[in-house]
Amino acid sequence: MEPIEPLFLDGEYDIFVDDKNRLSVPIELRRAIDPREYGEGLTVLVGKNKKPWLYPDKYYRKLLSQFTPQAAPPEELLKFDRFNVSMTFTISVDKQGRVVLPDKIVRRTGVSGEVTLAGVRDHMEIWPRAEWEQYYETQF
Repeated sequence: MEPIEPLFLDGEYDIFVDDKNRLSVPIELRRAIDPREYGEGLTVLVGKNKKPWLYPDKYYRKLLSQFTPQAAPPEELLKFDRFNVSMTFTISVDKQGRVVLPDKIVRRTGVSGEVTLAGVRDHMEIWPRAEWEQYYETQF
């Protein structure tokens, strides 16, 4: 199995999701993603915290390849695959660094308007800004 190159995405960025579900990925995060290594697109899914999570597409596929499918997988692995394979979307990043979030992701997570995009090591999370600030306050 091919090793996964380390990826480190960090920082918090106050951005905006417009009425067409578009948002701009900050240049600092885009620069951290080598397109030769991690691909040009992003994979988006609803994370464990019910927020949209964005991974570089090739990185996410390599990450999932570490879990070997079985002829009769246990229910826990099936549940994992249902959320992490069937409910993902591959999205493109345009020349201005914008992405369009799929309607299902927006509907399931409620992200719109003012949001915070957080770099969380190997992925990015999109939080409604007020929730992010509340989360921050409850941690300290």
